[in-house]
Amino acid sequence: MSNYLEQAQAEQTEQVETSENMKKLKEEAGLRSRRIGKILRTAFTETAAELKAGTTVLSPVAKELTKTAAENIKQTSQAAVSEVNQSWVEEEASQETPDRIQALFRAIARIFKESWLPKAQTQASGFDESLKARYGDRYGAVKQRWNGFKAWYAKAAEKEINSVKSAMSKPATAQPSETAMTVDTAATEIEIS
Repeated sequence: MSNYLEQAQAEQTEQVETSENMKKLKEEAGLRSRRIGKILRTAFTETAAELKAGTTVLSPVAKELTKTAAENIKQTSQAAVSEVNQSWVEEEASQETPDRIQALFRAIARIFKESWLPKAQTQASGFDESLKARYGDRYGAVKQRWNGFKAWYAKAAEKEINSVKSAMSKPATAQPSETAMTVDTAATEIEIS
């Protein structure tokens, strides 16, 4: 019987230890979950603040860039219109309409390349430097991903253009039918009952 009592006491002690261990585990888990919750709340708060600050900073820069670009486009387009009109009049007597249109497009391309493109590149470079100075490595990483996407897209577009050009350069040929089929029909009277 003493063996039975010892065994019962051992089981009771084990239950108490297990109960105490469960309490400790529960307390520790609660403490850890509160710490994790606090860390997550802080992270979300800081993220929201950073997004708001970034929007506040980037919005005026983007508006300024857009305004400047729009002004330059307006000035350039006015100059381009007058030059295109002048080119059209000069070419009027000397060439046929398709040649005149081709000359007109060349003049537009030249105007775009000489006057608008350098200004746009300068503005984009200034905007790029501004973002690089303000955001450092984070901007560099985003810019690198963007350039990778642009390269992938350009490669895919070039591949598609080449496949279309290839398809268009092949002459269309009609394939003769391999089998001939004849259908005989016979007319019969319809009986009306």
